Amino acid sequence: MDPDSERRSFGRYIRERRESAGLTQGELGAAVGASQPTVSTWERGESWPNGDNALRLSEALEVSLKRLLVEWHGLVDPVERAIVKSSLTRKEQDSLLAAYGVLAGRDSITAASLLRAQDDPRED
Repeated sequence: MDPDSERRSFGRYIRERRESAGLTQGELGAAVGASQPTVSTWERGESWPNGDNALRLSEALEVSLKRLLVEWHGLVDPVERAIVKSSLTRKEQDSLLAAYGVLAGRDSITAASLLRAQDDPRED
């Protein structure tokens, strides 16, 4: 699936969960700490929530962060996944991710934080 299709698919998931919770975009935005126009861009697949917003989004939509990440599968690419799973220190990983993000035009640090959260055994 190409990145644009992945964002649109994730946006549809957010919209469906929001609507089933009976929330408007503005209400979801207020719960997450984002504006209504920002929620709209997520739902249209024009942008992704950042790591902090993703956690608050999972709480507002009453879905585990892991489930949200499953729906958001396309966010993390194989290079980011390999860096996070490596035996490098966190500082070394973040340095590589920052460089890769610049070269690839991606927010690799956010992707890594989501991967790390996904692996956190405290999350359901």
